[in-house]
Amino acid sequence: MPTFYFSGINKPFQIDLLARLGAAGMLNALTAGQPRVLAACQRNPDVSLALDSAAYQGYIDVEAYTRLVRLVGRRMAFCSNLDVLHNQARSDEHYQRLLSLLANDEDLRARLLWVYQSQSRGSDFSRKGDLEALRRTLGMLGLTRLGVGGLVSVLERNIHEALDIIGDIGEVLSEAGAQGHFFGIGNYTVLASIWNERWFHSSDSSRWWQEALSCILLTSDGRRLSAHNLCLSLHQRAEQNMGSVLAWTRPGAFHQLALFTDPEEAADGHSHDRPRGDRRRAPRQGNGSEPLLSSALTEE
Repeated sequence: MPTFYFSGINKPFQIDLLARLGAAGMLNALTAGQPRVLAACQRNPDVSLALDSAAYQGYIDVEAYTRLVRLVGRRMAFCSNLDVLHNQARSDEHYQRLLSLLANDEDLRARLLWVYQSQSRGSDFSRKGDLEALRRTLGMLGLTRLGVGGLVSVLERNIHEALDIIGDIGEVLSEAGAQGHFFGIGNYTVLASIWNERWFHSSDSSRWWQEALSCILLTSDGRRLSAHNLCLSLHQRAEQNMGSVLAWTRPGAFHQLALFTDPEEAADGHSHDRPRGDRRRAPRQGNGSEPLLSSALTEE
């Protein structure tokens, strides 16, 4: 079954929340080594965790990242390569350097996740990426799992273009018998489209947290509701949003706040952020009676 990793995890209460809801989390290289974060990870040994390289923040210190991987890597399901956004050539240089620095530790080397930059050709930006280079790397390195980065900007630009790019990458992965972790996908429509694909292993997003900070609640049917006039703490908003995302991927696993048991009756003026162009329904399981994700699709 695919995994959704809640990224933006840098506070102990967030890790405690992951444990309480049975969710997986992704730590960021800029904060993963903080004592309070490490203590929360040790306190919750059953929480599945992964390490993000902070490529979106422009972090490129290979030696420091290697030290962090040595510190926390064995606690992680995988550690992302120290990739460089929209620059495959530089990303590959960092990957080889990391492998070299970890030469005496096969366990940590095996946890290192090579990342394909979906909008890069060599060292240049390319909207369609370089699928032939992806094929070559899959064959040369014999990868069965890899990361796919550089998707956030295309998701913000055009969701249909993003679906096309992801689908093309998926075909290449399928040919090679590989699976991908897709960085930055917390978009309801995209998750609904790819969740059941054999080449899809996992994804992550900090959207649940960013929306909570902005006083926005996500609901289990994919809506966005303003919480500005509600007496809810940040912790409560975070739990609501994390639970709702879990409900998108685990039908019946989470019940949203009682305030929103009937989203159709939400107060006027709340945000209903539905996609304007893509009205596709979510994939269905079994006899088709239950959608994998709820049917009201939402774009970020």
